[in-house]
Amino acid sequence: LGQYRREGVDDVMDDDDDTGKASKHEGHFDLSAFKIIYVAPMKALVQEVVKNFSKRLGPYGITVRELSGDSSLTRQQISETQMIVTTPEK
Repeated sequence: LGQYRREGVDDVMDDDDDTGKASKHEGHFDLSAFKIIYVAPMKALVQEVVKNFSKRLGPYGITVRELSGDSSLTRQQISETQMIVTTPEK
């Protein structure tokens, strides 16, 4: 996600050569335009991975959820989730 920035937080000021004024460029991305599926090798790692990625990706507005043999997600939850962490058997 290095090429994307949260809107209004990581604003960049660039000098415009023609006018000498600074212009503001804001970056953002469409959270409904992608899904990430992370397959953890075993159930014991799923919760740890969800916790880790939630902390790292939360500031970007990305929702991380677990989908394993012990848990399930509704269609609504899946549509609202950008990253699903699962196990091979699911």
